Amino acid sequence: MASHEILVFNGARPERQPANDTLSLTGPLDTVTHYITATGSLIIMPGTDGALQTSNVGNARGERAIDLQMTRDADTQVASGSSSMILGGARNTANGIRAMVVGGEDNTSTGQASVILAGDQNVIDTDSHYSVIGGGRLHDLIDSSYSVICGGDTNNINTVDSCFIGGGVGHLIETGATGGVIVGGSNNDLTANALIGAICGGQQANVGGSRAGTVAGRYASAQAAYAFVGAGLSCTVTSGGVYASVVGGRSNTATADYCFVGGGYLNDATNDYGAICGGYNCDVSASYGSIGGGSNNAVSGSWGAIPGGSRNVVEGNYGTAMGYRAVSSRNGEIAYAANFIARTGDSQCLTLHMHGFTSNATTQLMYTDGAAGSEKLVMTNNTCWVFRALINGFNFDTEAESVGYEITGLCRRTGSGNIAFVGTPTSTLLGRDNASHSVTATVNTSTQSLDFVCQGTANANINWVGKVELVHVDNLP
Repeated sequence: MASHEILVFNGARPERQPANDTLSLTGPLDTVTHYITATGSLIIMPGTDGALQTSNVGNARGERAIDLQMTRDADTQVASGSSSMILGGARNTANGIRAMVVGGEDNTSTGQASVILAGDQNVIDTDSHYSVIGGGRLHDLIDSSYSVICGGDTNNINTVDSCFIGGGVGHLIETGATGGVIVGGSNNDLTANALIGAICGGQQANVGGSRAGTVAGRYASAQAAYAFVGAGLSCTVTSGGVYASVVGGRSNTATADYCFVGGGYLNDATNDYGAICGGYNCDVSASYGSIGGGSNNAVSGSWGAIPGGSRNVVEGNYGTAMGYRAVSSRNGEIAYAANFIARTGDSQCLTLHMHGFTSNATTQLMYTDGAAGSEKLVMTNNTCWVFRALINGFNFDTEAESVGYEITGLCRRTGSGNIAFVGTPTSTLLGRDNASHSVTATVNTSTQSLDFVCQGTANANINWVGKVELVHVDNLP
């Protein structure tokens, strides 16, 4: 037989068709079996705008459509869209313009130029153009153009464009979450405000913030713009936590802007820029506060810090507490405790930085919140302090005058009475250039405070800096 020659077996009678010639098959092709073989190219050319189909059962095929499907239960299960295609499978429908179903069963591709490659009972609706379902079952692309579901089970992209679901089970990308991505996992949800949001995996994650995302874990929730939840169980960034992060752990929450929780259990960062690295049941409720770890620690003073320990509290700005049941209540105060008598903070060691300023020969007090501040060392009822103060005065004009003192003593406030010294404080002059410069420790019964009074000289700008240590014991109710 010559090259490119075609043999046609019409029933049992062979016919020889010359090479490069055209064979027209007519008649009831559904009742007569035709066998076509070729040693070279086999070209099948339907008529102008005609369809290529394996059966004339069902509705009319679209112009230039290809329908090779062999099994259908309804007349609509055909390639009825213009230039549409069904290559195989059963009960599939391709009725969108240039729509395609490669295989599988009970799939429907209605959107323009949309494709279902395989799977079972997958749907791309009329308003979902240029979209793809790779495989799996029971997926729906509803009014969602330029979107992709690669596989899995019961995944849904609903009324939103340019989205992606890689696989997994029961995922939903909702209206408004344009550009959203769910890579895998189960029952994850990108809700209405999750523009360009992402869920990498995990179970029952929910992203509702623009450009927010979660990675893994269970019940992760990122509800603010640019929020992030890494993993863990029931970790949340609420709608108020713009740019906030919870990396992992269990039942951790960030509720304010730029907050951070690294891990641990039951930790809450509830004010802007607050941070908790880990631990158990820790709370940062002040801006810029931080907790490194430990248990049951709380920071309510701005810029306060607790590096670790248990049941420590920072109430004053810039304060630090560490150890066990320490309380930092003043500006910049460092509190350390290793135990307690009856309640948190009743037995501890305190360190404070104090500042004063003189520019003339009058006296000035030192404060914990700066030379122009107002926060003094106020003593509460039923309290006793052993104190030690190291104070340095330095003339900023000449840079050649300095004064140094060490002052130690004991003071007490009994009941609701007045603060008073027990004995006389010891004042040690460590050195000075000007005999007029001095520092004195006093008690002020009007403010119930331990004061340090600085004496300067005329026309001399002297900065006074002090480190005050208190050994604190109280018997507050």
